[in-house]
Amino acid sequence: MSLFSLRIVVGCCGTLLWLGNQGAIAQIQPDQTLPVNSTVPLDCLACTIDGGTIRGQTLFHSFKTFSIPTGGGAWFNNPAEIQTILTRVTGNSRSTIDGWLRANGTASLFLLNPNGIILGPQAQLQLGGSFGASTAASWQLPDGSEFSAVRPQAPPLLAINVPLGLQTGLPIGDLQQQGRLVVAPGQRVELVGRSLVHTGQIMAPGGSVHLLGDRVSLLAPSQIDVSGPSGGRILIGGDFHGQGVLPRATATVVEAGVKLRADGLAADAPTGGDGGQIVVWADGQTAFGGVASARGAASMTSRGGWVEISGKEALTFRGGVDVAGGQPGTVLFDPKNIIIRAGGTDLLGANDAFGENPEATVTFDPAVFNGLNGNVVLQASNDIIIDQEIATAAIASLTLEAGRSILLNQSVLLGPDGRADFTANAGLSRGVVDSQREPGAAVISMASGTVLGAGQGITITMGTGAGQTNATAGDITLTRLFSVSGLSDPPIQVVHQGSGNLALESAVTLGGDVVLQAGGAVVAQAIETAPRGEDTPAFLGLSSGSIQIVAGGNITTGDLITSSAVDTGEIRLISTAGNIDTTAGELVTEADINSGAIRLQAAGNIQTGPLITKSLENSGDVAIAAGGTVVVTNSLISTEADAEGTSGSIQIDGRSVVLSGGTQLSSSANGAAQGGNVSIRATDGVLVTGNAPAGQAPRGFFAEADNPFDRPEGEQLGGFRPPADFEDQFNGIDFPTGIFTDTTGTGRAGNIQIATPRLVVSEGAAISATTFGAGRGGDIGLGLARGVGSVVLNDAAILAGATGEAIGDGGNILVQTGTLVLRDGATLSTLSLGQGNGGTIQVLADEGVSLAGTNRGFGEPSSFLSGAEGATSGRGGDITVTTSRLSLADGSELNARTNSGFAGGNITVNAAAFEATGGSRLVTSTSSGGSAGQITLNVAGELALVGRGTGLFASTSPGSSGRGGDILIQTPETIAIANGAGIAVGSLGTGQGGNIAIATGRLALDNRAFLSAETASSQGGNIAITSSGLITLRRNSLISTTAGTAQAGGNGGNITIFAPNSFVVAALKENSDIRANAFTGNGGNIAITAIAIYGLRSQPINTRLSDITASSQFGFSGSITLNTLNVDPSQGVESLPGNLVDPSNQIALGCAPGSEITKRANRFVVTGKGGLPLQPEEGQPGQALVELTPLVQPGGQSRSRAGQPAVVALLEARQWRLGTDGSVYLIAQPAAPQSPRGWEPSVPCPK
Repeated sequence: MSLFSLRIVVGCCGTLLWLGNQGAIAQIQPDQTLPVNSTVPLDCLACTIDGGTIRGQTLFHSFKTFSIPTGGGAWFNNPAEIQTILTRVTGNSRSTIDGWLRANGTASLFLLNPNGIILGPQAQLQLGGSFGASTAASWQLPDGSEFSAVRPQAPPLLAINVPLGLQTGLPIGDLQQQGRLVVAPGQRVELVGRSLVHTGQIMAPGGSVHLLGDRVSLLAPSQIDVSGPSGGRILIGGDFHGQGVLPRATATVVEAGVKLRADGLAADAPTGGDGGQIVVWADGQTAFGGVASARGAASMTSRGGWVEISGKEALTFRGGVDVAGGQPGTVLFDPKNIIIRAGGTDLLGANDAFGENPEATVTFDPAVFNGLNGNVVLQASNDIIIDQEIATAAIASLTLEAGRSILLNQSVLLGPDGRADFTANAGLSRGVVDSQREPGAAVISMASGTVLGAGQGITITMGTGAGQTNATAGDITLTRLFSVSGLSDPPIQVVHQGSGNLALESAVTLGGDVVLQAGGAVVAQAIETAPRGEDTPAFLGLSSGSIQIVAGGNITTGDLITSSAVDTGEIRLISTAGNIDTTAGELVTEADINSGAIRLQAAGNIQTGPLITKSLENSGDVAIAAGGTVVVTNSLISTEADAEGTSGSIQIDGRSVVLSGGTQLSSSANGAAQGGNVSIRATDGVLVTGNAPAGQAPRGFFAEADNPFDRPEGEQLGGFRPPADFEDQFNGIDFPTGIFTDTTGTGRAGNIQIATPRLVVSEGAAISATTFGAGRGGDIGLGLARGVGSVVLNDAAILAGATGEAIGDGGNILVQTGTLVLRDGATLSTLSLGQGNGGTIQVLADEGVSLAGTNRGFGEPSSFLSGAEGATSGRGGDITVTTSRLSLADGSELNARTNSGFAGGNITVNAAAFEATGGSRLVTSTSSGGSAGQITLNVAGELALVGRGTGLFASTSPGSSGRGGDILIQTPETIAIANGAGIAVGSLGTGQGGNIAIATGRLALDNRAFLSAETASSQGGNIAITSSGLITLRRNSLISTTAGTAQAGGNGGNITIFAPNSFVVAALKENSDIRANAFTGNGGNIAITAIAIYGLRSQPINTRLSDITASSQFGFSGSITLNTLNVDPSQGVESLPGNLVDPSNQIALGCAPGSEITKRANRFVVTGKGGLPLQPEEGQPGQALVELTPLVQPGGQSRSRAGQPAVVALLEARQWRLGTDGSVYLIAQPAAPQSPRGWEPSVPCPK
């Protein structure tokens, strides 16, 4: 038969039944075992019991038999001070009590009879204290002694106080309770029997009732009621979870029709009214078909009670539990396994009863389960399986606790009113004996398509598996989680305490946090907090929660979104030993006021898709930190504040960082908002490269059809698109890979800082800090530190500028590195196209700076650009380069220009060497009323300008009125200008041209090289040259300060050449000129100071020869002053000895060229100053001059070490010749010796 059909209890000696009245008189007989024995009248029906032994406040009685017939009674006539009466039966018969039991005052009465006890239908209590009946052998007293019924002895001589928590050994006899037992409020009834059957009523208002034994049965229509102002306590078969010292049942049955009540009744009391506690327990099997009620009083402050119905091995539940209250109570079920499925039964065989091997499983029918209320707890030492959908609004919370696994094969939907929560704990060791688990991995899983919904929150925990031999910690696999209100903290939390993995399909909360944590990997396909939409609850006006994922292994995510009309929480991903990959979705925080941050941290690599924080006021930061590489491809990482407050910053840290495929890091500020900064720090390097595929924008750039921002499809959500007036600087690319900060309002754009030993920006990528409005543009900093690493820009743009509609100033650019390389049209630009000032460009690169090549789209050269352009009123920024070597090629340029009424920026180069070829230039210019900037070169070594269009230019454009800039050059070494290269400060407008000032160790102009301060219609600029060495002009080279080249006015500028210790040399027929001419104005003045001037003639007008002119067609000619060395014959004359050497041993006369002697290293040395030339047609004695072979090789390249263009070393002249036209030729090697003719015979030479 089943447990529910069991109505008898099998005892030790057969079947125990109630046999009715067994006699007309009471069977109460003292046993004479006490120091003071009990006294009882003979043949009494209502018997008064006197005597007994007193110890302190305890009275001891001992009887051989103790039974009371129907209608009879026993009155324990105790003194008033007695609190406890202990009564034992030492004979061999059970006690049958079908009458009343009485004691004086508030004394409690306890009856001990190991032979068994029957409390009949008429049994009653008339006690002021508690009542206990036990079939154990003895009571354990507080002093360690015992009061035994099987080993009778006197009680201890010392006074003792026996507490109500009296301990007994294991019960021996059976106990049957059929009476109506009532005790005073707050008192206890405790019945203990080996097999205990209760069919009567027990009432202890606000007190407690304990029914304990090996097998405990409560049969219909029995009742137990401990209701009171606050509910009392009912323990059936053991204490909570089988804990404590009370005897535990191996089997417990509560039949249908049984009522257990522990309700709180004080609805109007300021305190109290809480429901009580009911525990139905068995170490083995429990069958419950009754009703357990622990309701709180009808008040909002009352709390429902606690009901536990548990069988450690098996549980059958077909009853009902009510723990309602102002705050719901808790219901706990605790078998070995729990299954919820339709048509659930106890799964016991027909004849099992308390069988030997019961199925260790309880199966709930969902209809029964859904009838529960309050907080429901299912505890299984092994598994919990949900095979049928649970959908209830009555349950306040559902907790599943499994020693091994929890399997949700069907959906669980709780509390749509927002008050229910769900908790699942699996693989835990708490209170679970390891042997009770079946072998296998502990898992928590949800079947595909299932939904777990809890109005208030969801908490899922997997244990570590530590100390478990049968069950090890496996994985957590979840499908769809949904929490409505977010009133708990957090509303969704999934934690794997072990090393297993966690996988989640989706999680949604409307206002609360989502936390995922695992020792292994975590996969989260979609998480959303407080989504916007038509079905959003009204309380969405509260802030939304955060999303946090922590894993020991890898983290892989899809869409993670926090959104709210107020504030949103942050998104945080932490992998302590693995990688992070968010490329499958977007991470978004969006709010009207404050949006949360997005933070990714991994010990390994991080690959991410779109990361977006957006707000009307303060948008959150984006922070990425990786122990390895950070890779972002074709995705937008954006922070944006649309009205006020501050846009979040973007920070990326890693060993290396790679941005490609149109990826954008963008921080935007609109309205009065301040822009956020963007910072990248990489210990190995940073690569920013490429652009988005044709026709595509970066992921996250435009709103999709279903987006968390509730924005129209196709609306731009963030990021940067190059404005039309910057098109050429972006090579015509719509979506370049890059890093961008911008402002469209009054707030400042954020700064950009990239700190790494190697930075490469290539293939059309860009870095830009731009202002579109009144706010200032941001600054850009590149490189780790001065003298460290390299920055390589290949077909890339670095821009800190202002667009045409901007009012604010542009930002600055600072590059600090070892080597800076710009190739294929790469650009550093601080152009302001609006009304603000342009920013500065500063480069500190100790190892070298190189610019070369043009870009693919517009053919623009590599360049540094600063200036104020368009209809602006701002000043252009300065360009400063400090390096060991500056090299410009292929038309590259440093350009500081202005189109405003304010001055353009200056260009300053501090270098050990400087070379420009192939049309490369340093340019400062003005096309309006502002002055062109100044060019300053401080070069410690060689300076070479080679090729047509190559040079230094500080000029004004046609139609301008601003002054041209000055050019200042200082170098102790050689300045070599060749093949059409030059230095010019000309003016093509009405403004005066600038000046050129050169201080050098040597100046060489060759093959149409020029120094020019010419103007079209205004005063010519001045040229001042100071040289400690030779100054040469070759092959149509020119030094000119001519004014009026457009046949207009203006005086010619002045030319000053100061080389007091050297020469000024030209080739007369090569038409190399020094001019200070004018058209209608006066010619300028020319002053040359040198030891001597060769190959140049002072002429009134230009000729086809090499001239020095200061003429004017319609004005006065300027002056020409030539200050050359004057020789005083009386100074420095030295006397020569009569015979310096013996010529007979030193000079071989008449040796033919090519003979052996002529191949020897012969020399002829002239020493001393000498007062006169050795020959009338020769020059001055002493230091020889230099050769005039070209400093630039044919083809336009100067000669230098390692194949690089440079100035060649100077050679001493060995001889000079005077041509018939007066030209002087300096010769480095002597002419081949000729044999003497006519005046001396030939002399044989050694071979």
